[in-house]
Amino acid sequence: MPFCYQEKGQSLRDALKWYHGIAEGQCHIDVSFHLIISDPTPQVRGQELSALAEEGYTSFKIFMTYENLKLTDREILDTMMAAKHSRVRHDPCGE
Repeated sequence: MPFCYQEKGQSLRDALKWYHGIAEGQCHIDVSFHLIISDPTPQVRGQELSALAEEGYTSFKIFMTYENLKLTDREILDTMMAAKHSRVRHDPCGE
């Protein structure tokens, strides 16, 4: 599962569209992406994480290093809280 890097100022959805565009017609299996969140805007935290989790994108990465990728302590906490609240709950019994 390759990484999907979100550029600053870009939505997670737009980043995914770009990466899926690269993969289209090049893969012989289903693909998914491990999201790299570099710009956790209120839109990303409040709407995109939840919507993408519902679509099956439940894996993401954040950085505390690398100048162009690192998040502040507040951004890390806010992103982790948003992820916690956007978890998709699956019932293994199908109920």
